[in-house]
Amino acid sequence: MLVLQGFVALSQVDFSASVQTNGREVSTDDKIILKIKYNAKGDFTPPAFKDFNAQGGGENVMSSISIINGKRSDSYSISRNYYLQAKRPGKLVIESAALVVDGKTYRTQPITIEVSKGTAPQVAAGAFDPNAKLIAKVYPSKTAVYQGEPFTMVYKVYTPYKFRQIRDVNFPSYTGFNKHSLLSKNIKQYDVATENINGKAYQVLTLERELLLPSSAGTFQLDPYDVQMVLTDSWGWNTAVVDAKSNAVTITVKALPETSKPDNFSGAVGSFDISATASKDFLGEDDDGFDLQIEITGKGNTDFDDPAIKLPKQFDSYPPESEAESTPSSSGMSVKKTYNYFTVPLANGDFSIGPFEFSYFDPESGTYRTASTDEISIKVDNPNIKAKRLADDENKLALESGVKDLRYIKTDTSLSQKGTYLFGSSKFWLALGTPALAFFILVFVKRRKKEDDPETELQRAIAKAGKLATARLKKAKSHLDHGDKDAFYIENIRALYSYISTKIGMQAADMNKQTIRTELEAKSVSSDTVSKLISSLEQCEMARYGAISGNPQDVYQDSIQLITTIESEIK
Repeated sequence: MLVLQGFVALSQVDFSASVQTNGREVSTDDKIILKIKYNAKGDFTPPAFKDFNAQGGGENVMSSISIINGKRSDSYSISRNYYLQAKRPGKLVIESAALVVDGKTYRTQPITIEVSKGTAPQVAAGAFDPNAKLIAKVYPSKTAVYQGEPFTMVYKVYTPYKFRQIRDVNFPSYTGFNKHSLLSKNIKQYDVATENINGKAYQVLTLERELLLPSSAGTFQLDPYDVQMVLTDSWGWNTAVVDAKSNAVTITVKALPETSKPDNFSGAVGSFDISATASKDFLGEDDDGFDLQIEITGKGNTDFDDPAIKLPKQFDSYPPESEAESTPSSSGMSVKKTYNYFTVPLANGDFSIGPFEFSYFDPESGTYRTASTDEISIKVDNPNIKAKRLADDENKLALESGVKDLRYIKTDTSLSQKGTYLFGSSKFWLALGTPALAFFILVFVKRRKKEDDPETELQRAIAKAGKLATARLKKAKSHLDHGDKDAFYIENIRALYSYISTKIGMQAADMNKQTIRTELEAKSVSSDTVSKLISSLEQCEMARYGAISGNPQDVYQDSIQLITTIESEIK
């Protein structure tokens, strides 16, 4: 509990004022309790509540007499409670209260309170039934929003009596909206405020405050909620169980405009920024690659697609590891998404990566905006880069290479006639050998054409992929035998990804779990085998970054078994 206090103590007169906020931020929606205490009879003047609506202020007098060792002492105390609600946001001041005792004036110190803007509108007096025992209300912060734009809903109950117990409350699910509670406290442990509506004092309880994010466009009538409470009179002698149903709320969700929509728009609505960092800016002989981290932060919705990251042709990367964090608040959903790409250089030189862009829709301005990262400078100086490139992409090169250098038959000859007899002459031998020679030329040309045919070339590369992957796994095993687990996991991942890449005809950077599953199952690989493959890839990634501990030997054997199984199942 946070207490802001002004205090005066002169000539045995204690006179103090304090504000209770229950440890929460104060907004124009909240009720503030001002407590004033003094221990002497006198003329009391309350503070001037210029920036507040105030209720209460009645006296609560307590007195006692004690006799200790024959000496009598009197105790006298008066307290007054005021229930305040700020008229506006800002730095507001509760003025001093005054007390005149025996001609002397005492004053409390002014109290300054920082008040933020609330989310609930002021209550319309005409919406209340003056004869109702319990009234339930729903207040949206907005009734017209864009698809994906967050807004708040506040659920309140009012009664001219006193709250004793919440029996039951049922909030609707709201199809087409994602909901997040903003109240951390248990609603059964509530603080009751007081509001004066149309000249009548009501006890008010906020049951819930939620953040809603619309997932589709259209006009939605949000169902009311039901509540059942036990009420009592001011003395607590009589109780009653009372039911109430809230008002329904209509929300219009506007579709995002198609005009000027960026090609790379991923569905983000709110306000966002993007940043990029590299784990290394120089890669030498011992560096296989580096981690490229892309981070998107801001406020808005969370169900947007991953950013499209395009690397220069001199680099390749594996599908990223990603993490997402989100925290709801009255001002929207705070979002942080992080993507980590293990990036491999394919050439030496000085390179610039980026800038990378992220487009989002800003509902405040009704326009699309694009955030951009800075460029990242990377220097690669690895004398083995070509060998590594060939080793990493040997299966890819098998698809791109082929026999392109045909050695044509020499057609021009320098023949001379010898004699006039056909038998034994050059014409004789030419006539005799031409059919056989033509036959061999035809077979040779057909074979060369078949070798040059892309379909044949692709089939040869696919058939070779299993052997290449097995060879790479043996290389991974050599790292394991030398105790280099990190290098083992990297080589094991590359072996599996390069193998899959060839089998489904897709670059490693373009693959993800879903594309791997879809493409392999389309080639008759069983769902169970695909699931084991994806699990093995995830296990390697997590083990590489120390997220799990496992037996690398088992990973190696599982990888060999997976490739063997896929080779037997794939069509």
